[in-house]
Order: sequence, then structure tokens, then C-alpha cells
Amino acid sequence: MDAPLHASHKLEPLYAQAVGRATYAFAVLEWSAIWCCKALDDDYVREMHRTTAGEVAEDFERLIATRPLHDLQLKNELADAAEAFRRLVRVRNALAHAQPGHDATGRCILVNGTRPWQLEGILDAVEAFERCAGRLQRLLSQGLGEKA
Repeated sequence: MDAPLHASHKLEPLYAQAVGRATYAFAVLEWSAIWCCKALDDDYVREMHRTTAGEVAEDFERLIATRPLHDLQLKNELADAAEAFRRLVRVRNALAHAQPGHDATGRCILVNGTRPWQLEGILDAVEAFERCAGRLQRLLSQGLGEKA
């Protein structure tokens, strides 16, 4: 039988909730980027095979660069959004691959290298993920697939 998690490794509920929100918000963001890729290349989702978020970001930027989009404003908006998504992939990776640790007060937190993930930083990441996902979803709802 597995031993229970030692008390020194238990997260405060608000911190655990923030990590969960970040995970979900990034999943929404990643799939928003995937649907944008599909709008630019109808076969994109069928051709995905164990694709990482970093690979989705590369694909998204490549599709924008190579797809003939006649609406220059749309192309620029997509390129900006794709660049934001690529940056946020690195934020998510830093959070998802962080190590368990403790802050100066002894509270359990995640630490990426020497950078502790404080609650406020995680909530800032959630907000950035949600803002970028909303931006991508707006482009999709404005008919990205029909304009591509």
C-alpha cells in the first residue's frame, strides 16, 4: 500500500486551485491554437500525432507565414497571437516542469530553477493564457477559416 503524502508536501488549497486553473486555461489556449491551425489547413487535426504545444506553436507560425492570406490586418493579428502563444508555451512549460519545494515561510510551492512560483505568478499566467485563448477564439468566430 502506498504511503500517504507527507504533510510537508501538501499544497494550500488556493495554490492547488491556481495550478489546476493554469492547467485548464492552457489546455483551452492550446486547443484554440490547434483550431486556428485547422482553419488555415483543413487537414491539420487529422495529421497531428502526439504533437507538443511547442510543435503546435511552430506549426501555427509556419502556417501563417506560408498560407496566402489577402487580409494583411488578419495576417498581422494572427502572427501577433501566434507569437504570444509561443511565449506562453514557455510559461506553461516552466510551471508544468517545476519542482516541488518550499518558500521562505515553509509553504509548499513549485520552483523552476531558482524561480519560485508564487500564487500571484500562477494567477498572472492563468490570466495571460485566458486572454490569448480569447484572442484566438475571437479570430475564429470572425470567420478565420472562411478568410484563409
